Amino acid sequence: MMHRLPVTPAPAEPATETAVAWLESAGQLRNVIETAPVAMIALDAQRRAVLWNRAAEQLFGWRADEVLGTVPPIAPADRAGEFAAFHRRVLDGQPFTNVQTQRLRRDGSLVDVQLSTAPLRNSAGEIVGVMATYLDVTARTQVEQALRQSEERYQIVARVTSDAIWDWDLVTHEVVWSQGLRTLFGYAGETLRHHSWWQEHAAPEDVPRIEASVLAATSSDEHFWSDEYRFGRADGSYAYVLDRAVILRDEAGRAVRMIGAMVDITERVEAQRVLEQRVAERTRELSTLLEMAHNVAGNLTLDELLSQVLRQLQAVVDYSGAAIYTLDGDRLTLLDYRGPAPREQLLANAANLKAGPAQQAVIERGEPVIISDLWGDTPLAQAVQNQLGEQLKAQGLGDTHSWLGVPLLAKERIMGLLILYHQEPNFYDTRQANLVMAFANHVAVAIENARLFEQAQQLAAIEERQRLARELHDSVSQALYGIALGARTARIQLERDPSKAIAPTDYVLQLAEAGLAEMRALIFELRPESLAQEGLVAALTKQADSLRARHQIDVRTEFGSEPDVLLDIKEALYRITQEATHNIVKHAHASRVDVRLVQQGRTLILEVQDNGQGFDSGGDFPGHLGLKSMRERAIRLGGSLIIDSAPGQGSLVQARMPLSDGKS
Repeated sequence: MMHRLPVTPAPAEPATETAVAWLESAGQLRNVIETAPVAMIALDAQRRAVLWNRAAEQLFGWRADEVLGTVPPIAPADRAGEFAAFHRRVLDGQPFTNVQTQRLRRDGSLVDVQLSTAPLRNSAGEIVGVMATYLDVTARTQVEQALRQSEERYQIVARVTSDAIWDWDLVTHEVVWSQGLRTLFGYAGETLRHHSWWQEHAAPEDVPRIEASVLAATSSDEHFWSDEYRFGRADGSYAYVLDRAVILRDEAGRAVRMIGAMVDITERVEAQRVLEQRVAERTRELSTLLEMAHNVAGNLTLDELLSQVLRQLQAVVDYSGAAIYTLDGDRLTLLDYRGPAPREQLLANAANLKAGPAQQAVIERGEPVIISDLWGDTPLAQAVQNQLGEQLKAQGLGDTHSWLGVPLLAKERIMGLLILYHQEPNFYDTRQANLVMAFANHVAVAIENARLFEQAQQLAAIEERQRLARELHDSVSQALYGIALGARTARIQLERDPSKAIAPTDYVLQLAEAGLAEMRALIFELRPESLAQEGLVAALTKQADSLRARHQIDVRTEFGSEPDVLLDIKEALYRITQEATHNIVKHAHASRVDVRLVQQGRTLILEVQDNGQGFDSGGDFPGHLGLKSMRERAIRLGGSLIIDSAPGQGSLVQARMPLSDGKS
């Protein structure tokens, strides 16, 4: 809950109303501010607090409801003028950052803080208030003192090693280098340099990766960091280095300093590269195809899978751009794209596309088509230029030359296209086309599986709606009819003999309570809110209770403790149980149902067993579409479903799901 007064103090001046409105229109941003670890305070134009987050409460001691709508008393007497001046400066459009000052706590003590500000603006861009963040820097002094004590030890180590030792102040971003910087890389001069000097001399391609790696380590609770990258020598060449460091933290756990050493590993890297190149060409293509097959059989969504296909494909067959289309009649729909053209713009206009000459050639031939140069003089290239030349140039593809298109085949039917293009002429050959065709086959299987799964879900949804309609008609409608009759009888008795109206009134009450319970059960089936709030065990328990009450079936359960799995898996197991019990009620004529949820190793097992009439699980039987939907739910999340039944032998539905390390 945002820490502000529920009612804006009256009378509120326009600036106050505007600042509060800005904050309340910020939506989810309020939650971020409220839970931020840094004290955050927002003041309107009159310096009255309109936001005071939890960190501010902890830093200064005042609760939000004590200061909102007032000028917060956090400025010491000797800094009251500064407090007002800072406020005016930001209102005048001159925000500032990292200003160290002092503020007053509720207990009268002073706290050293680092202050940063930003203006609050309304929808018209007018400044209506000030946002300020306060960082307690009291511990910094203690840390700096400890760092000074370790400086002497650092200098001794730097003199006895040939490595380039560095000491990076994460607050000021100053870096002290040892003489190894000259020995290894040839740089003379000052040993004190800014971190930006390293950024300028490391390989530009490696800088984002290394900085992300450092940020990940310093932002976590890690105490060590290491990575390899290229670092420029003074002569303009690059050395491969192994960089390792210790992360020093203050009492609050914040990373304030890193001390590390760079080792030149160029010779080792070059030798390793030669060896890897000999092996990579022979193994990369097969391993990528194997991974693709695994992904198709895994639990990725279609969008995730297509995106991964395009990424993996580029590892074995390079391209400047790639696109995946589905084919419906003579029209194409763009499913995914990767390349220089604006992806979102292409996907926004992705449906009902007319096939171009090159695409039409792939559709007609049913095999890969290669155009060595789109701007060449072959008949197909000329057709592309005449029909799509200006469009290609408008999309920034005027420098595209090589083009490769392969069909997506499923059951000997062309269901789409996979298109690659490259800036270099004559880039694609038959070997690459065959490799892309292998990728295309996996894509076709994934698209077909997604289509079949969607059909199964639609059929299951239709059956569920029909079942709920029958439930409403058979139970709730009858209850309402009985209530109407009972109420009419009670009214007649009230007019004739009020003492006789008690019985029909009680009858109406019983029917109303029964109808309410029935409606709650149906609503729970549609949207089991307790699944997320109370867990899978609680939801299955309610489902079992409903089955007993509504159908008079002996339901026995064995659940154990709440499983540590993703919410998607919990919902899938709940829906599988729901579908299984619906089939039992509708088709099995069972008198007993056993529902078990147990953990075996890293597998979560759900079993629904009944003593009903059973069925031939290998044939066509009532409820088979629901069983297919159950199986699809399990497989989609990396699990499996086993159905065991025979006529007269009851049935067993067993779902097996992998346990994960994290909760949803």
